[in-house]
Amino acid sequence: MSKQYILHVGYTLTDKDINSKLEPFIGNKVDDLRSDPSVAFMFYRKQGQSDMKMWYDNKKNKPHVIGYMKQLYVTPKFIVASVVIEGRYEYITLMTSGKAKLLDVKYLANRGELGKPIELSSQIPVEFTPYCEVKE
Repeated sequence: MSKQYILHVGYTLTDKDINSKLEPFIGNKVDDLRSDPSVAFMFYRKQGQSDMKMWYDNKKNKPHVIGYMKQLYVTPKFIVASVVIEGRYEYITLMTSGKAKLLDVKYLANRGELGKPIELSSQIPVEFTPYCEVKE
């Protein structure tokens, strides 16, 4: 039997009303949103297995965490949202076209290369669920 190890842990966007919440800002592009956008909080290259396991074990009993969308970056190829989850500011890739890696799109947003963001007049509350990505 091969040994399992945790690749990363974080939150998956599981808000069932996300389309109706974002439609006023992105119109019919809501039909192109990814089905499982997520935000990784800890990676195996930076944290130990025990730290990631402890983080996930602590979070999995709280199945729904409310985060807040503050800004949207909308381009013909990407839709990225800036979110605050548990006081931590992150980017989440909601849509990509082509073969762009999700992490690369996040870096583009972080460096300001996706243009000027749409500032949301009020933070939009969205629901997240903790996840743990394991590899054998």
